[in-house]
Amino acid sequence: MKRFGLNTISNIIARLWSMVAIYLFIPFYISILGESAYGLVSFFATLHSALSILGLGLSNTLRREYALGNQSEENRQRKYNLLRSVEVIYLGIGILIFLLCFAGAGFISNHWLNIEALPASLVETVISLMGVSISLQLISNLYAGCLFGLEHQVQANILCVLWSAAKNIGALAVIYFIVPDLRWFYGWHIVTDFIYLVSLRICVKKHLAITQKQKWSFRDMRNLSAIWGYTLGLFLISMIALVNRQLDKIVISKFLTLTELGAYTSSTTLGNLSAIIPAAIYTAIFPRFTKSVSAGATEKLLRDFNVANRIVNITIACFISFIGLFSVQLIRVWTGSQIYADMLHVVGCLVVFAVGITEFQQIPYALALAHGNTKINVLVGAIFIPVLGVSTWFAIKNYGLLGAGLVYFFTASAQTLLYEYLVYRKYAAASPVKLVLKDTLFPVAVSFASAYISRRLIIGVVRSVLIQCVLAVFAGALTLALMLYFMSGKDLKMLIQEIKHPK
Repeated sequence: MKRFGLNTISNIIARLWSMVAIYLFIPFYISILGESAYGLVSFFATLHSALSILGLGLSNTLRREYALGNQSEENRQRKYNLLRSVEVIYLGIGILIFLLCFAGAGFISNHWLNIEALPASLVETVISLMGVSISLQLISNLYAGCLFGLEHQVQANILCVLWSAAKNIGALAVIYFIVPDLRWFYGWHIVTDFIYLVSLRICVKKHLAITQKQKWSFRDMRNLSAIWGYTLGLFLISMIALVNRQLDKIVISKFLTLTELGAYTSSTTLGNLSAIIPAAIYTAIFPRFTKSVSAGATEKLLRDFNVANRIVNITIACFISFIGLFSVQLIRVWTGSQIYADMLHVVGCLVVFAVGITEFQQIPYALALAHGNTKINVLVGAIFIPVLGVSTWFAIKNYGLLGAGLVYFFTASAQTLLYEYLVYRKYAAASPVKLVLKDTLFPVAVSFASAYISRRLIIGVVRSVLIQCVLAVFAGALTLALMLYFMSGKDLKMLIQEIKHPK
């Protein structure tokens, strides 16, 4: 349990740094490069998510495989051989991603994006460079998944923070001191991505501690047959996640301008603040769930699940309520762009809520995945994807950003409630309806009421947008503390005691 506590803390710190880096550097990028060029940077995130799906879910598969079993020499050799086999596949996928970006750069620049005043030749070169960066990050995620599965999460997070800092600080220095050019911007990204990849690979091999010299051949690729079923499920889940999280941005990039894409992306980035705690706890708790399932420790598994789920859901509810209702003020202060703030007057709140609502699935997803169950995700996706695809295309084409926000909000809400119900019904001991009401809807209702009252009071009295944001943060922190104390105080005390006195 002590390692779980350290892993959770390190995950939170890494997530916080990731958020701090985003919120710290984006205003400078917008100021130096301009709204249109930053829109192209926003497109990189969408392109990255779309192409990363080619990883087939093998990174998460290795995370689970590396969390299973003991630390015997035989098991470590099995894990190493598995890694070598997956590396071959990822190398091929990385080359494919680069070729797709290189070959498709002209089409994207001339026939898909509304690049406004940006030169088409510049956009084509930048998209090709994006392909190199995406390829390197894809392979890095493979090694990071291994470290997380081995529960060396502190080291993995330290490397991630160092990489992120070097990438962002160096890129800012390049465009500020050398030339404000996106080609140099992504050139620096490629350098840091490669160093990060090599560092992760060295650490994984070190922790596997193979004492005997291992020989690998293509015949060892047959070892992958044992994990393909699970991997296929994760691949389908990745496709569903891509549609849920990126389809709106893909369609926006087709029908609207890069400036509007940048504004919309800034609201999703703001909403991602609600993912800090859930993602950190998911990363730390998943190996723990997996080991409990493997050992048949059902009582312990359900106890850990209920504690993590309650804490995460209360945190998400509070985050999305305050960030959503104060989204326009936060975007205005953060980005320094009145253009973005005007575009997101209503949309910002809808998007923040939609992004946060999907985070309610994190801990139930960890529980299902620990049991090797990917069918629930695929089922929910199969139900919603056709509706989401048609409605998103129609809404954005006819109603712009507002249509995107409305569709995102309503589909995210319906998907999350259905997903929670199905996972609870299969694996939780209590009534699924009762758990949804108690652990999700009730915290949301309390948080929203507190945020709404706070907004009316703050905006009615204070005129300074900066001070409004400061007071909103204070009110949100106070609300979160009170909710955790009254709704999950026993869970927090038990968690603290187990960290202090591990069994």
